[in-house]
Amino acid sequence: MEYDGRAPCAHRARPISNGMKLPLYTIEGIQKGTVEVPDSLFGVKAHSDLVWQAATTAMANLRRPYAHAKDRSEVSGGGRKPWKQKGTGRARHGSSRSPLWVGGGVTFGPRKERVFAKNINKKMAQRALLAALSSKAENGDIYVAETLEVNNKKTKEAAKFLQTILHNTKNDKKGKRSIIWGSKQDGEFARAFRNIEGATVSRIERINILDALNHRYAIFSEHALKEFVTVHTKSEVREKKEEKSPQRNVRTPKRAKIKSEGNK
Repeated sequence: MEYDGRAPCAHRARPISNGMKLPLYTIEGIQKGTVEVPDSLFGVKAHSDLVWQAATTAMANLRRPYAHAKDRSEVSGGGRKPWKQKGTGRARHGSSRSPLWVGGGVTFGPRKERVFAKNINKKMAQRALLAALSSKAENGDIYVAETLEVNNKKTKEAAKFLQTILHNTKNDKKGKRSIIWGSKQDGEFARAFRNIEGATVSRIERINILDALNHRYAIFSEHALKEFVTVHTKSEVREKKEEKSPQRNVRTPKRAKIKSEGNK
């Protein structure tokens, strides 16, 4: 996609499709039908710059400054002056833990006080997530499960379900990374799916752009998809109300008239 030179903005992500339907599967891996989803959520135009900005912000916020070099005040020892100031013929020193000495402190080394956190507007982060999910939906990489509750919470049954729905598509998708989003109504679905290689389990409340980008395929439970649509549809309505609301007229203060001495 060619970059047009304009700054990435949240309002530039617009729906591009007339309708979007996602395949619906039972827990046995049988396709039951389709689920219709709003174009404003799963038909958003791709915006690589906005997605990149949201992804780098999310990764920066997860980063922790583990690297830490001790300066001369943190290195143990060095409390006594190595030798007297004058009369020895050697250079004067006040501590053996100076950065000039072997075993001394480090000058300008990495510090644990460094902050890597970044900020991004809430609407921009939301649009970036929708753009990433829309790209998956357009490529046929999103599936909906009627429920994620597996019999007796067996990993064998969960692996069979994943293998079945990924093999029913045109391309063989076995062994690819997939993210599974469920809700509280799906019970303890994580116990059955969490030990499967290449599969990541998460609650729909924790959905984020990094999980969407790091996994090729996404699987929603029907309850999780409804929660996702409900939450983001409300935010869309709220945005439209804010755009329609008239701006308040701000009165500008009148300039005080300054009388010159000649006008008195």
